[in-house]
Amino acid sequence: MASLIITDANSTLLRSGNWLLAIHGVGTYWQCPHSVDLLRRWDMEIASVLKSNSSLQFHNNSVYNIALIDGCENTRIAALLEVQAYPTVKLIQQGLVWTYRESLNFTSESIVEFAADGWKQHMWYNKLPPTWSVWFKLQLDLFNFACAAIVYIENAIGSLSTSPSTSNLLTFLVFVLVSVGAGVLLPFGIIYLL
Repeated sequence: MASLIITDANSTLLRSGNWLLAIHGVGTYWQCPHSVDLLRRWDMEIASVLKSNSSLQFHNNSVYNIALIDGCENTRIAALLEVQAYPTVKLIQQGLVWTYRESLNFTSESIVEFAADGWKQHMWYNKLPPTWSVWFKLQLDLFNFACAAIVYIENAIGSLSTSPSTSNLLTFLVFVLVSVGAGVLLPFGIIYLL
């Protein structure tokens, strides 16, 4: 059972109905390993359980729409949903958005529990905004660029060491360079455009 694919072009579908969404970071230029793991389980272990269990319904006997969003390629819809990390699981019902917050417990069972009743325990939710935020989109674009840069550097020069500390240092340096570059150059670019 394949999930629906939501893109920037068809994102208005999220305005009606109840949705369970997985926003993943498996794009063209880099692949988040946690997203790859979630995608491997999404249709077989999560979507199929939710679709086959008729007791898992929301208000007015409506059922789940289950979908995937590639946050690397569709940053506008990811910004609309205020995605801050990959993968992110969101539940939308009647214009309210709940975010799955158990980042250390990303099991199929815990996601099904969140979709069934667990969302009621999450005190934090927000309304689906009318449009995407420029700042969230900028954050996602910079994050995706930094991750793609890390992958490119590792492929171009090879891993400097099998040591995790060296790999972490390389990752840290790329993020610092991208952040400083964006923090210094971006404001000047915006002022120049004005």
